[in-house]
Amino acid sequence: MGTSCANTYANLMVYHWEKEHLFPHEMYKKIIAYKRFVDDILIVWEGTRVEFESFLDYLETTSNFLSFTMEASHTEINFLDVNLSIRAGKLQGSLFTDRTLQNFSSVSTASRAIHEKEQLKKSLKNLSHKRDQQNSIIENFEAQLNAIPEKTRAVEEQIKKSFGKLHVFLYEEENSLLRKLHEDEEQLRQILEQRIQIIKNDLQLLTTGVDEIEKNIEEEDEISFLMKLKEMQERTNIPSKDVDLSPVALSDDPYAGPLQYWIWRKMLNILKLTPEPVKLNPETACPFLILDGQTRVRCGDKKRSVPDLPERFDPAACVLGNTGFDSGRYYWEVDVGIKTEWGLGVAKDSVTRKGEVKLSPSNGFWAIVRDGEVYGAYTVPPTPLKLTKQPRRIGVYLDCEKGLLSFYDPYEFCCIYTYKDTFVEKVYPFFFTGVKMGKGLPLQIVTPRL
Repeated sequence: MGTSCANTYANLMVYHWEKEHLFPHEMYKKIIAYKRFVDDILIVWEGTRVEFESFLDYLETTSNFLSFTMEASHTEINFLDVNLSIRAGKLQGSLFTDRTLQNFSSVSTASRAIHEKEQLKKSLKNLSHKRDQQNSIIENFEAQLNAIPEKTRAVEEQIKKSFGKLHVFLYEEENSLLRKLHEDEEQLRQILEQRIQIIKNDLQLLTTGVDEIEKNIEEEDEISFLMKLKEMQERTNIPSKDVDLSPVALSDDPYAGPLQYWIWRKMLNILKLTPEPVKLNPETACPFLILDGQTRVRCGDKKRSVPDLPERFDPAACVLGNTGFDSGRYYWEVDVGIKTEWGLGVAKDSVTRKGEVKLSPSNGFWAIVRDGEVYGAYTVPPTPLKLTKQPRRIGVYLDCEKGLLSFYDPYEFCCIYTYKDTFVEKVYPFFFTGVKMGKGLPLQIVTPRL
């Protein structure tokens, strides 16, 4: 039955079934003798055949894992390897042997064949389901594979447009990015093709197994079928190699930012880019915050006496920019220095400003936060960010039409995190100064200058 403990397990299962359904039934009183070996049962019945068949119909409804077949006789029957018969009113037994295997056909063999075919059909159903799953996985991977070239072309056009006015000076920079893009494409293509090949190899084995099993289930010669039964049962346990099912798609984060601005840091004399001059709105500042001019803010120890305006955060140590955005692209930078607690991003005009502020896109905040040595994006649940270096300055890039909000380390020229969402109302630059150790250190909005 497959493993060394299978017989014991089957015996326990049938014994449990006997206690629950067979022994308590009133028809059990008509059984004169009852003997069982695993799932082969011998019954001496004193009722009528109709009563026994009715009893058997009842037993069929009591279990999802047992199927019953019956061989009945008034004079002679085979049980296991023993032939039992009644001769001259006496019960006699003899060893049952198969002398004509080639031509032998009995009710017992046919019954067992029917039973085993039913069991094999169940295994075949599971195997077919597994095959369908593998086909579905392949279709999913192939769809991802087909999407990569299209995404690659879109990103390529974006890169070319960003470099449009700088081709003469930036030939090497552009080709370097394009080369990296196609390397990413090739790497992703190889990953998906390797996964698909692994699954196709498994699928070939599964298909062969399904074809062989279906062929043998249709076998009319029960003896021939039973001789191949073990082989067919082994085919239902075809192992499959583990395949990483995580989605594979080309990320445009490294290429979707303000490419001209990155190149500006290398070629100041030819780039024409004016980052957004963001300023703070003092009417939104928490009473504990101290604004030094329009671009510098820190958290104090005492609550200031300021008008209790609806737009003011209180008591959360937050402040918004004075200009909201609902179209276009914008970029600004914030010096965070050595502060160990801060939050930056954008917020909807309609966010809750009184009481506890819960940062999440569903609450109108798209932000990244540092808390000690931990960095995270305030998604639900929060997304931990693993940074190789602690950034001293954060660049914020907002593309309202594309629904992108990206955070960069402008000194390392790397993307920290990107939100992809739909901004249905104006969003304002958002700043959280922190309230723990180092809260007095300022956040400084920086407008890069040519």
